[in-house]
Order: sequence, then C-alpha cells, then structure tokens
Amino acid sequence: MRNSTRATIVPSQLIFIIGFPRSGTSWFANLINAHPDTLYRHEILGRHYRLFGPTLFHRIKFDHGLSNEDYARARQILLRPEVGADKPPFFRKRFDRTSGGTLRSLSWFAARAIPILRPVYSRMFTPRTDEGISIVIKETRSSIDLESILSGLRISTFLVVIRHPYNVIASHLRGFTAGVMMPTSAQMRQQSWQYHAQMPYVHQSGLTERQFLSMSEIEFLAVMWRIQNEEFLRIQSGHPKSRVFLYEDCVNDTRLIIDELFALLGLPLESEVSKFARESTRPRTKRAWLRTPARFDYFRVSRRRELEKDDWRKTFTANDIKLIGLNTHPLVARLGLGRWIYDPSDDVFARSDISGHCP
Repeated sequence: MRNSTRATIVPSQLIFIIGFPRSGTSWFANLINAHPDTLYRHEILGRHYRLFGPTLFHRIKFDHGLSNEDYARARQILLRPEVGADKPPFFRKRFDRTSGGTLRSLSWFAARAIPILRPVYSRMFTPRTDEGISIVIKETRSSIDLESILSGLRISTFLVVIRHPYNVIASHLRGFTAGVMMPTSAQMRQQSWQYHAQMPYVHQSGLTERQFLSMSEIEFLAVMWRIQNEEFLRIQSGHPKSRVFLYEDCVNDTRLIIDELFALLGLPLESEVSKFARESTRPRTKRAWLRTPARFDYFRVSRRRELEKDDWRKTFTANDIKLIGLNTHPLVARLGLGRWIYDPSDDVFARSDISGHCP
C-alpha cells in the first residue's frame, strides 16, 4: 500500500456497515476508521438511538426519507462524540483539534468512568466542520427497517460483512461460556418471530412459531444467520453503491481487500490504514503470565489469523454441525464460503435430498 498526500478535499459521505453479530464487523469498520479523514460511530442506532430523540429516530426508522432539516439534525448528532457510541482504538484524525489518538483515548476512559466529564469530552472532540469527513456507521442489529435507515440518512456506500456460520455461532457460544453475552430470552425469541415470520426462509422451510420458540440456541442462531444475511443481500442488491465482503477473504488477504475497499470509498490510502491492518492481523504469542480479561479479549478489535479457520471445531458436536449446515448450506454455497471452511454437512447433501430447516 502506498502512503498518499491529500491534494484535494474528499467529499463528505456516510458509510454504513452491517453484518450479523460476531461477523468481524468491528474489525472491518476499523480498517476504515484508521483513515485520518473518517469518523466512526459504533452501533449508534442499535444501542444508542436515544441520542436522536424519539421523534427524529422514529422518522429515521419508518419514514424512508428525512426532510433537509431533519437530515441536518441527524448529521450533527452523528458528528458529535458520545462515550457510548465511540469505541477504541482511537486514531489520529486530520479534523481533530487535539494532538491525536492518545489524548482521545485517555479522555474517553475518563469520561466513561466519570459521567460528569462526558459533555466536556463531546465538546473537545466535535469537529469544527464536517467538510471532507466520511462518517462510518457500524451496526449488527436486525435488518428490520434497514431500508428506511439507509434512505433517511442518505447513505453513500452500503457495505455488508458476512462470516461463515460455523465461526459466527461458535463465537456466540464462547461468549455465553465466558459470561460476556447472554443467550436469547423467551421475550427476545417472541419479538424475533414477530419481526421475521414473513421472511422468505421461514416460508421456504415451513418453520412454525412453535418450532422457532422451542429450538436450541445453536439452531436459532443458524436460522437467524440465514434470515438476516439473506435480507442484507436483498437490500444490498438494490443500493446504488454497495459491496459484500466475506470476512474470511478479508483476513486471508487484507491488503487486497483494503485496495478494493478504499477504491470503492474514493478515499486515498494512508499509512495509518496499513499499520492497523498489519498489527491487527499479526499472530499473537501466548504467554502464561499474561492474562487478558475475558471481556476485553472477546471483544478485541484484532484477528488471530492462525486460529480463525478451525476454532469452531472445538465447539460443536457432529449433530450441531449437521443442524447448522441444514439451515445455512444454500447461502454458504451461494457465497462461496465453502472454499474457506470445509462443511461436513456437505456429505449429508451429497447422500440425500435433505434441505432447509431441520425440525
């Protein structure tokens, strides 16, 4: 990659990244966040929607477009730093009034620990102008109302990140075991059914409400991976400037993906991007004397390349693998994810006509 100088101001744009939870979206978003002309908002709509106020947020979610006045208000909210919607690592920014990422990181930790400092944090790091700033929004919530969000916020570029379901579901299970994620509750299942009962895969598989509510956590995650990613792909196909990125491709050849990504965004490549990509995918040595807290390690914004492909094998039984494959195989095959991870459930399909939901 080359280190470029900035000859002209890059037009402002809003970049939206979405993926099923535990698909590597935070790492992918930080490939863009490392660029000195981007501003990153971490799940501001899914987790911190109250920042917009009830009226504006309702319009974003349901009106499929905002007035110029509402759009200007939404953009100002996106530009204003908030502890909840910011997330380390922090990088040097050209529009930052301070000395760079170190002060930003220290200020963020202080404001997070002492709420009275949060207004000071917001004032310190609000850009003086939005000229030339690309705002990056990353979400991992439901695809419900996504089209209205994209339209209302006038998203310039829509990016979908998809990761093989074995790795996604294994990551969820590790989170449950470590106590940093919670399995779905009965209320969450019921709400999910109400939102997704009309999705194509539900009809194709003949899945009933009773089956949906009573299935195991592994099967539920497999079904939701299929439902949401199919919907992301449907929406992506209709967006004028969009792209699907396979997580396994990104980890295997990060340099190639960055070249393609920044060409799509119209942003010049910078040394900070190269540095983050290199350091975040570097194999980590294990040291018995160094214990990383479970939550920090689980939500790390880095990739352990040497462990990514086969970690899931330590998690599933043969029946789990078959169950996941039965629900996800057609989409896995369509996306070509099988070239990265051998799917033992392929043998099931080779020997029978079984497909779709496994009761």
